[in-house]
Amino acid sequence: MELFIREEQHHAALLRGFMQDHGIALKTRDWTDRVFRRVRRLAGFELHLHVLTTAELIGNVYYRALEAATDCQRLKLLCRNLVCDELAHVGFESQLLLALRARRPATVRAALRSAHRAFLAAAAVVVWITHRRVLQRAGYRLASFMRACLAQHDFYLDPLAAALPSASLP
Repeated sequence: MELFIREEQHHAALLRGFMQDHGIALKTRDWTDRVFRRVRRLAGFELHLHVLTTAELIGNVYYRALEAATDCQRLKLLCRNLVCDELAHVGFESQLLLALRARRPATVRAALRSAHRAFLAAAAVVVWITHRRVLQRAGYRLASFMRACLAQHDFYLDPLAAALPSASLP
């Protein structure tokens, strides 16, 4: 997990380097970053993994939107590389979470799945609020961004829901 976190820090450094090279003002760490870091440290390994996976699932949608919203080829390539890395991380982490969840009774599994989905939805709303301009430029509205983020969750962490036709999803 430490290697995944280091790679996330490397991603942040790549984005920071791009921003510096293009004269884009750097924010000091914003409150969302602090909240994610604190929540990640709150409890044990499984919660830590859920928080990290949530950020990566939303990141997949966001980086694709950023790629679509820019005309800069360097940023497009950077976004593609970040998505590739995130997909590999999420694939591993989701399998680990599903294996951890499988050890629990069905009611606990359902509660964990619902709690993680709700956490992801809340985090996606925060990302929408803080990155709305990029997301809108890529064609997202709040509802379509939420659907895309929740679809990522369902694909990786709720395989049964992902296999059902979209009309049967809430």
